[in-house]
Amino acid sequence: MENTTIKIKPFSNAEILAGNALGKLIGDEKIDPQTFKLINAVVWNVCDQLENIPEFKEHKIKIND
Repeated sequence: MENTTIKIKPFSNAEILAGNALGKLIGDEKIDPQTFKLINAVVWNVCDQLENIPEFKEHKIKIND
């Protein structure tokens, strides 16, 4: 019987990027969920805008995939 690998991606790339940035910014401090939602929305928007740059479109690069 062959093994099958299932890749589960629980977060969007924007959430991962926002989380990484927050870790550097605030360390072990807790953050309010609304603040995280706001930061994540900003990061998501930036990633979305990057995907629409002609060079990214030409090479079919996706960030928020």
